[in-house]
Amino acid sequence: MNGTSTTKRLELATPRRDGVLGTVHEHAAIVHARRMSLMVRASQGELRHPLSEVFQQVHWLDACASQGSADARLARCIEFLEHQPRDGVVAGAYLTASAVVVVDDSSVLVWRVGPTAVFYAGADNTVTHVGQDWRVASLLRKGIAAPRAMGAAGSVLDETSSLFAVGSPDGYQLNEIAFRGGTCIVMDRGALPFRPENVRVASELFAAEAGWQHGMAGHALLFGSPIQSLAEAGGWTAHEAALGAA
Repeated sequence: MNGTSTTKRLELATPRRDGVLGTVHEHAAIVHARRMSLMVRASQGELRHPLSEVFQQVHWLDACASQGSADARLARCIEFLEHQPRDGVVAGAYLTASAVVVVDDSSVLVWRVGPTAVFYAGADNTVTHVGQDWRVASLLRKGIAAPRAMGAAGSVLDETSSLFAVGSPDGYQLNEIAFRGGTCIVMDRGALPFRPENVRVASELFAAEAGWQHGMAGHALLFGSPIQSLAEAGGWTAHEAALGAA
């Protein structure tokens, strides 16, 4: 594979809304190196330094992304992430993340944990939700988790919280997505629709009820043949992050 790619990589940000989740104090960052991308969020815990100082400096991610197979590159990134809540700069934080490696011009390898999700949108804009939904609200609906006594924001918070986070490997998910003629969409906890199983077409991804409509700003990454116009029609903002050399 040469250094020129026909694959597009876009960053998306949700509109800003007021709501009950606006009081959830979070730090978010998206950083790219070569053909690798990391989308991470930290809440709670003790933030010793601004998150941007850790995740928006590309040098360490560039080292992760520079050598070996896609699996090896992800493994190095995950090892770095797992260090952070234990004794890094976000000690004790609820850390959720998605990491993506562009394998070639028609596929990506996606690792994620926490209230995050991956979708595939075909050339006809039909959408498939890939992987498992481990959010608390999803498990409640399936009768797997027991109801919790929470305040007024409880049900909405359940929709944006997971049993798993960085450091709980049982919740790690890994998928290779072939997107020739279509798009791979990776969403964080603020962007992810509450009922992804009900999303049938791409436009619904950006309009369905989600955390951002309740005050929790969200982000997404798109790879392949971008559907930027559909997102922007819903008030989301988008910009391209060019892919580097392999």
